[in-house]
Amino acid sequence: MFDFIVYALAIPLITGLLALWVKNPVTVSWMNVAASSATAGTLFWLVRLLVAAGPFQQGIFLLDSLNAVFLLIVGFLSFTAALYSFPYMNHELQAGHVTAKMIPRYYAMFQFFVLTMIFTLVVENLGLLWVAVEATTLVSALLVAYYLNRSSLEAAWKYV
Repeated sequence: MFDFIVYALAIPLITGLLALWVKNPVTVSWMNVAASSATAGTLFWLVRLLVAAGPFQQGIFLLDSLNAVFLLIVGFLSFTAALYSFPYMNHELQAGHVTAKMIPRYYAMFQFFVLTMIFTLVVENLGLLWVAVEATTLVSALLVAYYLNRSSLEAAWKYV
């Protein structure tokens, strides 16, 4: 089970970093959908293992029935949000609300947000949990401020 927790954390981390490197909006959009489906599949498999083997604790990670429910929710919602993000960001690009350079940044933040949510759910240490919750807040504030206009920056500032 430990390996699948690491996979569930590594997939969005690696994809988020790659999204900052890949500059083609279509490629990075497909990367986001593929990574989100892989992450969701990994989380679903992890929960299946939990049902078969019972609660799991190793190192800084803890997996029990309560956080398994939330992992399923995060996996499902991140996958469906990734599916919706593809046409939405394409529309935003066509409408001129964003530039092609902004799209990889969005998908990187999307993946980092998924990463921080998963880490928040599986970490056992209270200090690391606090760090994970704060990281989730910071990444979501960056997503709120994505358009970098006055109203989005003001909303992000109020959010933090």
